Amino acid sequence: MAGTKVERVGYSAPSSRGDWKIPVFTGLVLAVVTSIPYLYAYAVQPHGQVFMGFFYLGDDANTYLAKMRQGLEGSWSWDNR
Repeated sequence: MAGTKVERVGYSAPSSRGDWKIPVFTGLVLAVVTSIPYLYAYAVQPHGQVFMGFFYLGDDANTYLAKMRQGLEGSWSWDNR
């Protein structure tokens, strides 16, 4: 049985670069559309305040950012500052 070719059923390799146009275009459109609210919120942030990238539960989410920053600074045990 040496030399027997096995055929895969239901599989076809991409034939050209054109096969990737729709998925790549869809991904780019989704990336742009979902970034619009974040760009708008950053653009209209009040003077003296900073948009941290969260639309809800900002107080809770910002504590996670603080803990990640402490870890980056080398404080691996939690420190309540």
